[in-house]
Amino acid sequence: MSRKKQRKPAAQNRQADPVRPNKEKPFPAQAPSPMTHWMMVAAALIPFILSLDTMDSNLVPRYLFFGIFILVFLVFFYVLRKQVLPVISFPVKLLLILGAAFTAWSMIVAATAINPAETIYEISRYALNLIFLFLVMVMIMREEGRVLLLCKTIVIVAILQSLVGILQYYDLAFASLPGNFKPYGLAANRNLFGSFQTVLLPFVLFSFYKSGRAWKISSALAFVLLAIALLLSQTRSAWLAALAIILVSFLLVFIFSPANRKKWSLASIAALSLFFLIGLLMVGSDRNGELSQSIRERAGSLTGSNAGSSIATGNIRERFRIWGKTVELIKNKPLSGVGQGNWKIAIPAYGTEGLVWAQGNYVPDRAHNIYLQVAAETGIPGALFYFAGWLIIAFMGLGVVRGPGPEERRILVIFMLAGLAGFAIDAFFSFPTERIEHSVYMLLMCGIIAGAYQNSRREGKETGTFSFSTGVIAVALAITAFNIFMAIKKYNFETHAVKAKNFENSGAYDAVISEVEAGKTALVTLDPNGSPLEMMSGSAYKELKDPGKALEELALAKKYNPNSSRIHNNIGTVYTDMNDFHKAIPAYEKALTLTPGYEIIYKNLAVNYFQVGNDSGCIASLKKVNLANDEYLAGLLQEAERRQAAKKPR
Repeated sequence: MSRKKQRKPAAQNRQADPVRPNKEKPFPAQAPSPMTHWMMVAAALIPFILSLDTMDSNLVPRYLFFGIFILVFLVFFYVLRKQVLPVISFPVKLLLILGAAFTAWSMIVAATAINPAETIYEISRYALNLIFLFLVMVMIMREEGRVLLLCKTIVIVAILQSLVGILQYYDLAFASLPGNFKPYGLAANRNLFGSFQTVLLPFVLFSFYKSGRAWKISSALAFVLLAIALLLSQTRSAWLAALAIILVSFLLVFIFSPANRKKWSLASIAALSLFFLIGLLMVGSDRNGELSQSIRERAGSLTGSNAGSSIATGNIRERFRIWGKTVELIKNKPLSGVGQGNWKIAIPAYGTEGLVWAQGNYVPDRAHNIYLQVAAETGIPGALFYFAGWLIIAFMGLGVVRGPGPEERRILVIFMLAGLAGFAIDAFFSFPTERIEHSVYMLLMCGIIAGAYQNSRREGKETGTFSFSTGVIAVALAITAFNIFMAIKKYNFETHAVKAKNFENSGAYDAVISEVEAGKTALVTLDPNGSPLEMMSGSAYKELKDPGKALEELALAKKYNPNSSRIHNNIGTVYTDMNDFHKAIPAYEKALTLTPGYEIIYKNLAVNYFQVGNDSGCIASLKKVNLANDEYLAGLLQEAERRQAAKKPR
């Protein structure tokens, strides 16, 4: 009788897999849905979107595209494909809770804002950013191994963005693009152009580390072009940010990645040497000396070796004064702040003496320090909610870097942490979070870190997690739809503002009023310069000899921005035209308290003082302005002095 051979369990026949070092572990298996491809499209297109119809050529158009992208992404993956939302760990849960708390707090304190309507855009956009952060995290959780494709896409973006700025600076191409202070590239502003180069740098570095030969060469080219563009931007905060990215990545690799220690030490030395060499070559080849002088002054201002009279040192002093005014505002409103988007409205009340704003040619826009601005607008509680999220991202990143896992993941997160360190430094001197493209790339870094952390915890079978209900998708869709609606309103506001300005310049005042009426909305009240549309309609009604309607429009403008000297000056001119000099004078005097160096207000005030017989006030006002080539005011001064002398007892 034959005996059947007893079969051993499969598990006993299988040999144990050899344990491989962390640096040889592959990324997790990839999910079939290509979320990464969608993110590649967003990363590639957003920095290039422009509109010549809006006042700010890129902010609103990119905001609109960003909202549409997220809406389509949500519908495609979570409505049509019914993707399941992942289980997430406690730090990510806490990050989202803090984000929701900041949003809720901002809505609460908006009730006390000078202009509550201005808070709507800021609050809704922050919520949209939070949604995008979560989507990037999910993408990395599902498709971590595809992140190199995203980085390669950004290498191409870096090459093109840098070339635009470089060619623009040397007047070889792209000179017709809207913006100021070359090279502004596609960022509309030289400082923002410089800071944008730094948010591209971490992705370029990872591509150089991980890619094959062809893409290594492309990444090296991107790095060289970024270095040239950074130097041409003459933006000190961007220089410091780039230096921080290189140094932080070096330190983290040196501490946590022994296998790459020697290689990355040499690479860091080579990168810094190359940056320094490029600077020397650019300074040496500068024929007219303007660039070399600017670079030397700005570099010297960072080390304290500059002369006190240099423009670069003066800019730093100006920045310190603005920060000082902002600190005063925070002390006065430590709990609630002044409301998001209201810093520029509130800050002139704290005095502009000695600042560039005092001359009336420039208006406040940002505090040039994200930390102070967030505290000023949302109070200390809001700042704690906001920046605690940054700390949680850093905690998650360090958790990945210190823990077990693929070496590719460790290096990827190191570069993203270095990028965020650079962003944090730039944010101390600038306002990168205002711009859509800067925010998108910063959120890509944060999402990559959060997703990598999730994957590392999932591999470690961490407990204490929770999952979202599908109702969250409905909320996300509603927030995204509202942001698109908001973007359309802002686009409509700005396009009609541009048209109204053009009609105003040509003297077509009826058309100005029509455009203003078409652009008005309760959701948007100020243009990027802090001016309400009603300023233009008020001036148009004045020119059309309808002072009643002019004052009505200007009263609404003053409600939206009560600390605008231009609005008070315009109110004064309406009363002057009405020969109501006693009402005109207080309006001019208020304007002077806001911009004590604005000559046109002194001239207007002098005329009104003269009309009411205040000769001493008229003389004092005219003594503060240049009367060369102004025969009328020179004659007015002589007559005021004659009348004052005649009043003196003999």
